[in-house]
Amino acid sequence: MCSENDFLLLVSNANSNLLHRAPASITYSISDDFSANAIENQSVIEHEIGDDANIYAIWARASSSDKWIVMYIGQRSKNNVVERIKQHLFKTPSGTQSKIEKVKERLSNNHEIGISTIFISPDALRLSVEDQLIFNNTNEASQLPWNTKSRNVPLPRKRKKWVR
Repeated sequence: MCSENDFLLLVSNANSNLLHRAPASITYSISDDFSANAIENQSVIEHEIGDDANIYAIWARASSSDKWIVMYIGQRSKNNVVERIKQHLFKTPSGTQSKIEKVKERLSNNHEIGISTIFISPDALRLSVEDQLIFNNTNEASQLPWNTKSRNVPLPRKRKKWVR
């Protein structure tokens, strides 16, 4: 059984390992077929994941001289994490939610994209750790702008225009 202190220590270590290092940089050199960039980045993703991963962060920065900003934290079982990261970064099957449109928006503004990953064991614990990581890292509305759930501080609401 995991005590509250054990869990908090696990989350603290996960936070450090996921967010307190430079992410692996993803390249997008093929502009006419966005999904083709997955092949080009296969070794980068495999290297970042290493033996196992089940929680990941997607990062962005305006240029190589700027600081990386974490945009999103997500999770997937260790058997499916590579495919899920690729869905966010390169191609999303119909009916699947991902952050690919937000990635494309950043790329259209000449931003760089990066990823970092960690492994939480047992695998089922990843859900609770992900929730706590998001909560702990959203003390301001501007933090983790692509995460909409499990936030400590809500995202700013867009004002609706009322039509009469």
